[in-house]
Amino acid sequence: MSKLPHDPQLRKLEMFRQNFLFLISDGTYPPHRQQRLFQWCQQIALDWDEARAYIAQDSTTFLKLIIGHIIADGRVTPLEVASLHKLQRRLGLGQVRVPPVEQLYDVVERKIEAMLIERAAYLSSPGLITSLTQKIADYHLPEVRQQRLLDVLARQHELAKLMAGQLPIVQPQIDLYADEICHLDIDATFAPAQAAAKEVSTGRLVVTNLRIMVLSPQGGLALPWPQVHAIVPLSNGITILGQSKAHTPSGAAGEFTYGTVCCPDPQYIATLIGAARRIRLTPTPQPIPTNKRLLQP
Repeated sequence: MSKLPHDPQLRKLEMFRQNFLFLISDGTYPPHRQQRLFQWCQQIALDWDEARAYIAQDSTTFLKLIIGHIIADGRVTPLEVASLHKLQRRLGLGQVRVPPVEQLYDVVERKIEAMLIERAAYLSSPGLITSLTQKIADYHLPEVRQQRLLDVLARQHELAKLMAGQLPIVQPQIDLYADEICHLDIDATFAPAQAAAKEVSTGRLVVTNLRIMVLSPQGGLALPWPQVHAIVPLSNGITILGQSKAHTPSGAAGEFTYGTVCCPDPQYIATLIGAARRIRLTPTPQPIPTNKRLLQP
């Protein structure tokens, strides 16, 4: 045991520190041990808040140790995070930003984001979204981190609905065919393949159940879905690759034509266009005739 200082107040504080270190020597600090320390402070007339401030560095070191154990196995549970929050308050570190705590939050965020990626194909289900929202809330993360995860979840839900064929229906600003349904109508700029900078034109990107169109006073393109070869997402737009003709008279594929459309949120738009194309080009399953005989063993 280290030599105690001669100053009476410092002597009390150092005794408090040594008692604290003794109580946490097994790597735990349950509420009843904190209560023992609190009662000890009352007995010797030592201010509780002053005493905890005196051992702030020791408390921080202990908290780092506990966090290290939690992170080590990579399996951070909501119960572990809740217990850590209680310990942080018990140590008087409720408002202290300890780097390992932020590291723990990073682990939790990565874990939840990985779970969202794993379940991406099923995120069109409202029930699953409700369940995952509750899982995020169970971790009691700081508000900024929690909102960031909820935004990721909402985004993935939006994309999953598109991939599941749940396309939006909007009111177009142009006239369409009687049987045409509009899924997207936004401002965009269009640059034909190998166009000079001056040939870039402002117009509209329109996606319907029958075709994709880029309309502008300087020209654009309009392709029915069977003639759309591919949609390539870019950092600031999409590239549309299509066939100018379905087939040549000889039966070979027609010439390819393409252009780049600069638009907001290319990932969303590329996903929507891909889903609209898939829905249009996927044959409708035909029911099995009632008189169809199955093979007999």
